[in-house]
Amino acid sequence: SFTGEDSLDVAIDSGSDSAATADNPFAFDTGAALSVDGVTYSFPVGGVSMIVGNDTDISASFTGACSYSAFTDYMGDCGTGNTIGKGGNGVTATGSYAFDSGFSLAAGISSKSDASTGILTKEGTDSYGIEAAYTADSYGLAVAYVSDDNAATAETTTWGINGSYSFDNTSLPSISVGYETTETSGTDANGYFVGLTWSEVGPGSVSLGAATAGNFVDGAPEFMTYEASYSYPVNDGLTITPGVFIEETAGADLTGIIVKSSFAF
Repeated sequence: SFTGEDSLDVAIDSGSDSAATADNPFAFDTGAALSVDGVTYSFPVGGVSMIVGNDTDISASFTGACSYSAFTDYMGDCGTGNTIGKGGNGVTATGSYAFDSGFSLAAGISSKSDASTGILTKEGTDSYGIEAAYTADSYGLAVAYVSDDNAATAETTTWGINGSYSFDNTSLPSISVGYETTETSGTDANGYFVGLTWSEVGPGSVSLGAATAGNFVDGAPEFMTYEASYSYPVNDGLTITPGVFIEETAGADLTGIIVKSSFAF
């Protein structure tokens, strides 16, 4: 922080998402180099919270309304990764404004520069989106619209909605749902998500989720992804979340075990 209200953030990644082979069934790449995944600067403009940066999600300021805590990427956005979890493709600016009533509005835009000159071009790959969300004590709802305008292909528009509801009885799970519909050149594709979270199971919480593995065209084979996880705090600064997932594919189904660690200092 520089003024107490702003923040400069740098994301650094390492690893590989290469497909498994007979020689390397787990596709581990311990030699992967560190790479900068995004640089962002957050600051207020009046009552608007702004975020600008490179390779930043246009949805970085979106509120969302999903309470499900996933540990696989797709379910992390409650099945709305193309709208409420929309990524960026270059220079990005996004901002949000929260009303006192629990209602909020957010928007973002991202444009890719010419690879040879580094200059933003009118005929580049542009994306923009807008979101409206409402959150209350026990429920929330968010709706987003995103347009991807790629000069090399057809424009794609996507609507996404996600929401959650929590019961007063803590023995009952909170329910989170998500739905997306995409249109490209008159062809529609749809995907959905459902998740349950029990917030008090021993020292931690249990989450179960099911979702389509993407947005699928009507009539095409539809593949599903399932996950189950248990999250518990080891201490005030460390939370461990082990879990298992199953992903259906056109070939053999994929099964994996993940352990996620979250640190806070």
